[in-house]
Amino acid sequence: MKRGELLGLCGNSGNSSEAHLHFQVSDSPNLFQGKSIRIHWENGLNPQQLSAFWLLRRYWDLVRYMNKRASGRI
Repeated sequence: MKRGELLGLCGNSGNSSEAHLHFQVSDSPNLFQGKSIRIHWENGLNPQQLSAFWLLRRYWDLVRYMNKRASGRI
């Protein structure tokens, strides 16, 4: 992954109360042999502390980006 690269989209499925995204960073592409790597966020941010407003804003930024990409404008 590089800075600014799309990681994923938030969604709400199953028995969850709000949109969320699950991911794991590993030191190997092999799911069973790799070890998890702790993530250190820029400026000490913790995504769990972000407001719902910020998450919605990022969601719509991603939607616009994907629409532009799909239409060939990127």
